[in-house]
Amino acid sequence: MRAGRLTATLQSNYRLFHEFLCDKKVPIVVVITYLENEAGEMDNWWKNNKDVFDRLGIHVAGHACITAIRGNYPERYEESRIAIRKVVKEFTADGQKEVWIGGDNTIMSFVRKLKGLFQGKGKLPTKKKIVSGLTKRCGLSPHVAEQLADIIRDEGTT
Repeated sequence: MRAGRLTATLQSNYRLFHEFLCDKKVPIVVVITYLENEAGEMDNWWKNNKDVFDRLGIHVAGHACITAIRGNYPERYEESRIAIRKVVKEFTADGQKEVWIGGDNTIMSFVRKLKGLFQGKGKLPTKKKIVSGLTKRCGLSPHVAEQLADIIRDEGTT
């Protein structure tokens, strides 16, 4: 995410992926960018903003504060490369690789979970109801919700 305030989109994406699709079983890490001008160490941004994440219910397992611009900040750029590698290495466990890497199988697992949110014990609801649920419960835009609803409905018939 870009340094600044937490957006509604970030909050919605967090809820959709972490809470609904991954059952809170996959560690979430956040990478904060655009910190080349941060006073002091780049990690100061996290120290000053972590409480906002907590207050909004966004719980992350790890973070990296970085710049992606080499330009006038070669030392910060190199620090950023190290920080990214560290957070990825720390939160990528061998067991998770087997569970979450799998191409179509993983995607279809997500679709089945989404379908389960809407289907319950009965028949799969209409596309309109699925779109409504995705926009209200997960904060997706109507356009994205419609596309996802089509995938959910198609998977439900195979």
